[in-house]
Order: sequence, then structure tokens, then C-alpha cells
Amino acid sequence: MNASRKGQAIVLQLSNGSANVLGIENGMVAALRQGLKQAMADPSCKAVILTGSDGVFCGGADLKELHLVGAMRDFLNSVEMSKKPVVMAVNGMALGGGVELIMAGHYRIANAGARFALPEVTMGLLPGVGGTQRLPRLVGAERALDMMLLGKTIVAKEALSCALIDIVVDGCAVEAALELIDADELAVRRTSDLPVPPDKIMAVKTRRSIMKPVLNKAPQHILDCVEGMSADFASGLKREAEFFEKLADSEVSKGLRYAFFGERTVVRVSALPCEVKPRSATSVGVVGSIALHEHFMAALQKASLDVTVVESCNGDLAAFAQVDLVIDLVPGSLKDKKQLLNRLEAVVSRDAMLALNVSGHDLDVLSTGAHEATRLIGFKAPDDQAAHLIEVAPCRATASGVLATIMALSKKIRKIAVVTGAYGAFIGDRIFAAYRRTVLSLLQVGALPRQIDAALEDWGMAAGPVRGIGIDRPNTPTKGQQIEDAEIIQMCLTAMIEEGIRMIEEGIACRPVDIDVVAIHRLGFPRERGGPMFQADFLRLK
Repeated sequence: MNASRKGQAIVLQLSNGSANVLGIENGMVAALRQGLKQAMADPSCKAVILTGSDGVFCGGADLKELHLVGAMRDFLNSVEMSKKPVVMAVNGMALGGGVELIMAGHYRIANAGARFALPEVTMGLLPGVGGTQRLPRLVGAERALDMMLLGKTIVAKEALSCALIDIVVDGCAVEAALELIDADELAVRRTSDLPVPPDKIMAVKTRRSIMKPVLNKAPQHILDCVEGMSADFASGLKREAEFFEKLADSEVSKGLRYAFFGERTVVRVSALPCEVKPRSATSVGVVGSIALHEHFMAALQKASLDVTVVESCNGDLAAFAQVDLVIDLVPGSLKDKKQLLNRLEAVVSRDAMLALNVSGHDLDVLSTGAHEATRLIGFKAPDDQAAHLIEVAPCRATASGVLATIMALSKKIRKIAVVTGAYGAFIGDRIFAAYRRTVLSLLQVGALPRQIDAALEDWGMAAGPVRGIGIDRPNTPTKGQQIEDAEIIQMCLTAMIEEGIRMIEEGIACRPVDIDVVAIHRLGFPRERGGPMFQADFLRLK
């Protein structure tokens, strides 16, 4: 945190990494509180301005410090109860606790590029430092519930129209705040003094009537907090804190937070030295059907890449003569892949990289016949079942620069890339096969398809395996057997866990989190339950 004097105001500037997180253990909140206290004691200070840095106002609380959130709650209350006006100057993004901090201020100014969001619900949480009580008082219950239940981002113009922000300026919000302070004797305006919104009852009733049963109980408790609003602001804060602690300790919130961090962990490849830089890949050749990979093709084009498509392996590959990278999307036998590799190497430049769909095949075996094995890498592109996932399988000969290029490209097209072993299968293929075998065995002993689907969907799977991922029922079950839903879930989960353990032992997966991220995106495993390997740890601890 940086403190400075500007005219009659003291400016407290949040400065804590790229996200400006309100850290507690690193002393950020304590420093802000001390800066506020000193400003209150300074007779020459007329008002305080709180602002961010580097285009970010505040990214909210540190998700790893939820057990310490009480200190942040106390700080926001001290901001609101300040005897001198506190002006929030928002230049850039404000998320979660950052928006809650803004609402604790007495005046709120934003530049035109500012954005605001309360995404706590996506982590199985609710705004837990006063947000459920302050936001409805400022913008009304209906609009507040929109923001808290959906977690979507709103821009400065929308924030102004709903009264979350008082003023929007084209220039610097800090300069606008200084002009406001110099021009007027500002009164202290506390959000907690505003009345309970008149639309509270109807807004909550409407939302409850359309709410479907889900694993994530955060939406339900957000409604509980808004419904319980009264003139007793302190009572509302206490109720909010109780629900927040309950949610933070729940399996669902822990699973969602694990998945959130997991998606950011898997893209960091420990085997890739920091000094290795991606190669140029501005032109991409794709072997595969546009219709079957519509979303992937659109992502490549949206990233302003020069894309050349040949719809089949038998097409005219000479079109790839000048491309930097060829991506093969077509499944096939090892023989088919060898033929494709030979044809590609005959037409592409010496520096071109080749990303081949080698699902079910060992890329090391395929690479033995290659002229330039260092440029080869295994690649499984997103499909309808895994629209955001790419699996990447380097072989022993793959150059580090090629792997770095594929990881950088994945980030550019907004996909999650998981690096897997090249020996026999991708993570998704292996875990799907284990899941499929278990479902087939359940069908074989007489379990009904609709029971299997219903049991797993109720547990949180995106779709039942019989209907959702195309597992056919055997013609004749060997015996009729009564199977409980809990047994169906346990058998399927155990199969995934055991396969995950084998993949780690075999080097197919580097880390348990890699398996979990793939399971979430490839199998529709519920984010709320973290993934099969997360479940293994959770159940063991439980």
C-alpha cells in the first residue's frame, strides 16, 4: 500500500501484485487500516481517496485466507464508520471484496473503463464482507440479486445507471475525486444508513420460485441474507458472516475453489524451463472437418491466426507449405498416422511444427520414422464434450520450444491445456474407458440405464453416461440385481480414482490435479466435487 498527500486529501493506493488482492497475512489490510487511522488523525486532511494501481482497483480477498476474512470485514466497517469522507476512485477492474470495499466508501467515482463483478457464487460462496447487505441498499434487491447470483461483470455505465457508482469520468478517477473534494464540503454518507429496498420481498420470492435444486447452496444463502435484511444492519452482517463460514467449510465450495486453482495450475509445466520461449505460430494448418470442430476453428480465427483447412487426411496437403504449425484433428490407426506424417513432412517447411491426434497410439513409436522428430507433439483438440480442453502429449524427442508454443497457443485461443504422457493414451481417453467399463458392468448385472443416469446426474455429473456419452446397454443382462444409487456412484467414482492412480504411476498424468481438470471438462465431472482425485483425498479425510 502506498500513501501520498494530494492537496487536501490523502490517497491510499492498493498495491499488491497484478490483482491487488486484499491480503491479510501479508499485511495489506493492516497497512490500509493504519493509513486510514493516520488520515483521520491528521487535521489538515479533509478526505481520504482509496484507489488501485496498474489498471486494477482491487481483485478482492485472497481465496487462501478465507479463515481470516473477519479482519477484512472489520476493515470495511471501519472505512464506512470513518468520520471523514472516504472517496473510492476506481480505475479498472473491481472484483468480489473489491466491490464490497467500494460500497463501504461514502462516494464512488469510476473511470469509463472500470468494471465490476461479484463472482463469489462461482466459488460456492457469497459476498461475505457486507456485500449482501450494502448492495441491495444501493441498487435495489432485484439488481443486487442479478449481480450476486449470476456473478457477471458490469461496466461503468451500467454501474452508474443502477447507482452503484455516483460519477463516471473519461479521465483519471483520482483526479476527479480531488476535484470533488476541493469543490465541496463533503458529508459522510454511510451505505448502512440507507433503508431496506422496497422490492426485497418480491425480488426474493421471484428468485426462489425459479431456483432449481443444485449442489451449490450459495445462491440459496444469498437469498436468505437479502430476505433477512432489516433496519438492524449489524444483525444482517452477523447473519451474512454465519452463512459465509458455513459455505466456506462446505465440500462444494472447497471443490469449486480447487477446480478454479487447478485450471491455473495445469497450464504451468514444471518440465518446461522458464527461459524457453514459444516459436512463432501465426499461420496454422488444420487437418479435419470444420463442421465437427466448429468451436475450435472459430477460436483459432478469433485469435487472428491465419488458418488453412484441409478437411481430410487424403486432401491436398500442399496448402500447408508455408504454415508455422499443422494441427491434426482426425482420429485414425497408427498406420494412418504414419502415412499422414510422411505426407506432411514432404510438403511443410523444415521449421514447421506438427501436432498430431495420436489418441490410443504411442507418439514415440510414431516419431521413430520421422525426419524431424523434435517438431512432433501429440494433440487432442476440444470437442463438443470438452469445448475448453486441450490435451498435449510430447514425445521424448519433442523440443521444449514446440511444447512452449502449443501451451502459448492454447492460452491465446482461451483453452486449458493439460500436458500428458505419450505412452498409449491421453488422460481423457483412459478415464473415459474406466468409466465406461464400470457402467457396462452395471448394465450387465441388470441395473437400469435410467437409474444409472439419474443417480449420477443427481450426484452432479453433467449428463448420465448411458444417455450423455453414448454407452449402449448389453443385449441380455447376466442376472437381475438390485443396486442402490449410492453403490452406482461409488463404483463409478472408485473406477475413476483407481485409473487416476495408475496413470500417475505410469507417467500418463504428472499430477492428480491434471486428472481432475480433464475429468471436469471431458467427462462432465461436477466442478462442485473437484474431480475424482480430489474426491479420493476428501473422502479419506472425511
